[in-house]
Amino acid sequence: MLPRFFRSMFGRKKQQPIRRDRHNRNRAQLNVELLEVREVLTAFTPGNLVILQAGDNNQYATQGQLYLDEFTTTPSAAQVQQATISASGSVGGTGNQPITIDLNAAAGNGQLNRTYDGAGLVFGGVDSGVDNGGYTLPQTPTGTANRVIAVVGNDPAAGNFVNSTTYGPFYVGDDNRGGVAEGLTGPVWAFGHPNQAGGAVSQGVLYFPGPNSDGSLQPPGTAGIGAQSGVQVSSQTNIRSGFIGFDNRVYWTTAGSTSLGLAGIYTSTVQPLPTANSPGLDQPVVKALFAASKVGGMFLADVNADGIVDNGDRIYLLDDGTVGGAGTGGL
Repeated sequence: MLPRFFRSMFGRKKQQPIRRDRHNRNRAQLNVELLEVREVLTAFTPGNLVILQAGDNNQYATQGQLYLDEFTTTPSAAQVQQATISASGSVGGTGNQPITIDLNAAAGNGQLNRTYDGAGLVFGGVDSGVDNGGYTLPQTPTGTANRVIAVVGNDPAAGNFVNSTTYGPFYVGDDNRGGVAEGLTGPVWAFGHPNQAGGAVSQGVLYFPGPNSDGSLQPPGTAGIGAQSGVQVSSQTNIRSGFIGFDNRVYWTTAGSTSLGLAGIYTSTVQPLPTANSPGLDQPVVKALFAASKVGGMFLADVNADGIVDNGDRIYLLDDGTVGGAGTGGL
């Protein structure tokens, strides 16, 4: 259960819920269609499982092709369809970017999240083609290339699409683990871990206003707003994942740090959906027991169905820490 003081901190009226009733609360409510640049795909079926697949039967030097795979969950987990995510096209510029994932990168990359309104899916990667993206080893896209956040879904005006126009020099040299979005047009929050190549400006959680300059949704290949660094809304350096809760508030999880305190789940003290440059104002919600913990994925359950985070609600989290002795790691 959560401490009593979170009742006032998170006391917001409930937004349009993603889940329709208490009995279906834990079921995925996906009902979107996808467009892989030149291919119209069948809409996902509510209740099915969608997985972001990195790589295939081919061998790659570093960068692997991405796919969205849909499976039934009963009775035999049969594959329904596979959507190929484009890794072609020009790197940089203002249109859709190719997006891949380094198959040699650390665990935690390739996280797949629903938009808060349930209309689409969000994931992150590297602005590069497959194999080594044209770089000469030992130079790699992970160490050099921009990062990308892709929003996948269906819009009545734009049609089926993969929009990968949100990209820039954030988390360069390390992990761009993923992102979340309010809806198909954003805004977007990215989660990752910068290295020296990314610099201090790409630390913590980063806010991006949306895929396009006018706030509208545009089909793949049309002009976006170009490369962005994002607005830093968190002081943490090793963000493991993120989540928009049922209360329409952004949460993020972290790894342990001797300078910033224990790993755990955090949110912003400034805004439920932070947009302002406000590093240093992270509010701990739950802290891990060990400094070596690495808090990854999380799920926030509105157990009492009152639409706010308060006593009686629960947070389930994954600790993928691998060092620190007994008790580190686990659900």
